[in-house]
Amino acid sequence: MVQAAAIVLNDGAATPVAVTFSPERVTPERCVFVDRRKTTRALQPSFTIEFSPPSNGRQTYRTNLSFDYPIEGLVNGVASVIGHGRFVNGDWIVPDFMSDVDRKHMRAFVANAQDHASIKAYIEAYDPMY
Repeated sequence: MVQAAAIVLNDGAATPVAVTFSPERVTPERCVFVDRRKTTRALQPSFTIEFSPPSNGRQTYRTNLSFDYPIEGLVNGVASVIGHGRFVNGDWIVPDFMSDVDRKHMRAFVANAQDHASIKAYIEAYDPMY
């Protein structure tokens, strides 16, 4: 097993910016990583990687990568979450009011997470983090 550490992923800007996702919760079954650049947790993008080894009723390993991208807007002059873009179980959930820039960032974060060595280890080596 690999010890969980911060994961750096490029965003979707024309000149990509490296964004650090720090571990928030870490178990071999489920790890949550958060981009802590925003001051409140509700506004912080995050991704989760889950791992399930074979069991008596199932002879397959399972991994799942999901991503949550809060959409920020002003509500009565206060920065608030007005929606979420999500990647869950291979599905993209994209509100019609999500900006082009936010959609590019979300897609790039997911693509770059899937190509990160620590995440690939879940699939290629059955090696979850702890």
